[in-house]
Amino acid sequence: MYCSFISRVLYYYKKDSSMKIRSVIGDPIAHSLSDVLHKELYSQLDIQAKYSKKHIKEIDLESFALKNKAHEYNVTIPHKEKIIQSLDALDSSALSVGAVNCVKDNKGYNTDWKGFVLSLKKNNIDVSQKKCAIIGAGATAKSIAYALIELRCKSISIYNRTHENRISLENWIRSKIKTYNTKNYDIIINSTSLGMWPNILESPMIRFITSKDQIFYDVIYNPIKTKFLKEAQEIGAKTLNGIDMLIYQAILSNEIWLGKKLLHQINFNDIKKSIMEKIC
Repeated sequence: MYCSFISRVLYYYKKDSSMKIRSVIGDPIAHSLSDVLHKELYSQLDIQAKYSKKHIKEIDLESFALKNKAHEYNVTIPHKEKIIQSLDALDSSALSVGAVNCVKDNKGYNTDWKGFVLSLKKNNIDVSQKKCAIIGAGATAKSIAYALIELRCKSISIYNRTHENRISLENWIRSKIKTYNTKNYDIIINSTSLGMWPNILESPMIRFITSKDQIFYDVIYNPIKTKFLKEAQEIGAKTLNGIDMLIYQAILSNEIWLGKKLLHQINFNDIKKSIMEKIC
């Protein structure tokens, strides 16, 4: 009996010690549902792993990266650009975009842009030769602009409160595609945190809403319908929130961490359901 007890203890110790521990870092981080997403994802894949949220302030970012050089983690707002200074290498997309949302062995990757692309395809949204507007000029805006260029959109315009950031992103875009301002955009994307829980009454300016034929995309997923999307829905426009992009970028991150393709193994709808059940 004693030997049996010792064997069970050693089994669970070995099982726990071999368990991968991953996380997402950001500031703020309470709104994130990435832990819920990964719990369902790892359950589906039958993977022994834990995933947690870590509130890391900018002042602690460098020390976190140094302590976690051999670890795997995601990066969210506002650290996607700052983290680059603490990494040893970048993949081609992260280098082009200048933003990282996935780290493995202190190398930075960008799965946001591909997650955005896959979310468009899943919802039958074709941006080819479309006039696009992006609200915001941060790391997420850069990833989306990169994706739109890859998908051969007609033009991209940037709207942002900080003039310097807008000009910087516009200059990068101009080297690859047209940029100009108009009132008649085909697709309008909010890449900012305006309207994110708990500040659900906030919204970007509504001057973009001109036709029910427009498409409005908000990278925010909590709440499911931001004020920005509700205003667009009132005129009958098609709207899309950021849940699909969130799920796809997470799956793509895990493909990097695990070194194998996962999309065909995943029940996407079950992951989405698990997230939506937790949304305020």
